[in-house]
Amino acid sequence: MQDKYDRTIDYARISVTDRCNFKCNYCAPNEIESIDTSLTHSEILSLCQSLVQIGINKIKITGGEPFLRDDIIDIIRDIKNLNGIKEVTITTNGFLLGNYLEQLKEIGIDGINISIDAMDKELFHKITKVDCFDTIFDTIKKTQALGLKNIKLNCVLIKGCNEQEYTKLAKLVQQYDICVKYIEMMPIGKGKDFEQYSLEELKKILENEFGSLTEIVNENSNGPATYYTIDGAKGKIGMIGAITHKFCKNCNRIRITSQGELKTCLQYNAKVNLRKYIFSNYITKMIRSEILNKPESHRFNENSIFDEEIKSMIEIGG
Repeated sequence: MQDKYDRTIDYARISVTDRCNFKCNYCAPNEIESIDTSLTHSEILSLCQSLVQIGINKIKITGGEPFLRDDIIDIIRDIKNLNGIKEVTITTNGFLLGNYLEQLKEIGIDGINISIDAMDKELFHKITKVDCFDTIFDTIKKTQALGLKNIKLNCVLIKGCNEQEYTKLAKLVQQYDICVKYIEMMPIGKGKDFEQYSLEELKKILENEFGSLTEIVNENSNGPATYYTIDGAKGKIGMIGAITHKFCKNCNRIRITSQGELKTCLQYNAKVNLRKYIFSNYITKMIRSEILNKPESHRFNENSIFDEEIKSMIEIGG
């Protein structure tokens, strides 16, 4: 499936819940009270079958926190077993992940992204509102002991908050075969209240500590990250600069919220809700039409008025 700008769309991020056991202030502020009316297991599976029909072959399970669902392992297993699906990955805050690692390895999960914005326990607690850093870090180490591949640690660049943590996180790639991925703050929901910290600033900090970063050319990845190696490291560094390094011309993704809304661009309001059409023959036509008319690019930091998303990241799907 291609849009009118000749981009091939083969990757879908599906939020399975807007509930989370963390309350990070840039994602899930305390005033957000979610009501669990998420897509059911059967709705998610049927939706994925329709996505396969139009050429989607890679699925990322997101939330909220996916492991708050009792049926999450069954969902992952059933999507993984669909004909036409090449890859299933998941994004999580890692708090409950350790209970499921053996099952995920048995299923053949293709990758796990764990959100971790700080190595300092007190700062981690301040950001997430949960005192559980040791649990998260033990789980990260367990992924390595089990031999799980494609483990990525996502760190959001929060100016005035976690700058001192960037080199601490990068040191993990010297010891473990993982990717530490730094992400510019997205001006969505509460994210608009934060000052931007750029990748240029980040690279200066990392190169002062580790020397030159060597870009990995032709890195096979679903997403927009640029990847680098550090001399002698087992793992790698990733950087996503949605604001300072606009990558819209290569965008290959769509998003589906936990309520069934189809978003063809993170910044724009969803135009259709697929939920009532999930079990109908009409759904593939709807998805094709929306993908065809996918916006050419986002307009973050532009002084323009358009149909901009007003929901928080937790409602959209991280």
